Amino acid sequence: NIATVNFVQIPVDRPVEFELTADETPMSSFWIPHFSGQLYAMTGHVNRLNIMASEVGDYPGSSAEINGRGFAGMKFTARASSQADFEQWLQTMKLSPTVLDSSEYENLLKPSENNSAAFYSSYDTGLYSKMLMKYAGGKDGQTQSHEKGH
Repeated sequence: NIATVNFVQIPVDRPVEFELTADETPMSSFWIPHFSGQLYAMTGHVNRLNIMASEVGDYPGSSAEINGRGFAGMKFTARASSQADFEQWLQTMKLSPTVLDSSEYENLLKPSENNSAAFYSSYDTGLYSKMLMKYAGGKDGQTQSHEKGH
């Protein structure tokens, strides 16, 4: 129940699943070469990437898709830590006064370059679904299906 920008921390020897999508951009990618392969993130699609770190350390991550001005600065840190250090980091994160709400999210969508890491003690739980629904089609972002029961 936290959020980060340009930083991720995971415990070693523990599988982690990321759900990747894009908002306000046609395509991007997510890549932490030390942990896994690269996976694309596209507007209106959700892709899943499973990773697992085997060694403690800080590793480079990036958006490996050339997608415009600022591409060279689209880097982040992926930290693999012991479970105890991960739990301690989570507790520290929860003390942050910053919340990722709709207003803050709209600020993150604005074009920018070389941003430092940002940390949020919590997030608006409907934010992710709302973002996905705006690309789902139909009236008012509601999906339309011609097949009943699916």
